[in-house]
Amino acid sequence: MSARERKMGKMLNTLKLSGAAGLAALMAAPALAQDAGPVMDKGDVSWMLVSTILVLFMILPGLALFYGGVVVPAPGGGGFIEGAFAATLGSAIPAGIFAASLLWWRFYTFYLYLLVGGAAAGDAALRALRRPT
Repeated sequence: MSARERKMGKMLNTLKLSGAAGLAALMAAPALAQDAGPVMDKGDVSWMLVSTILVLFMILPGLALFYGGVVVPAPGGGGFIEGAFAATLGSAIPAGIFAASLLWWRFYTFYLYLLVGGAAAGDAALRALRRPT
């Protein structure tokens, strides 16, 4: 091997090593450019606190309406739910349509499901009666 070939081999090895080092440096550059960590913004923290308080304020009326719609649907015994509806939504619904909205809400949350369930149960009973044995 001549001196020139040895010199070229050394140069190629140096280029390979410097190329590998340059590639490693380029790959590490985005990691080095990142911030140290997330910074808490006072606006974000205060908004999370306000929204949490609002959700906590909505739990009691929501539970009252849910309980009234599911557990207290007996005709004549629904005074609790009408009171909860008035206390929860009385300020949001105009007085002129409040009674109509209360009746619609009552129909939608209770009587509609009775009608649909009765129709489904009646259909199942009629099919069972018509089935040949």
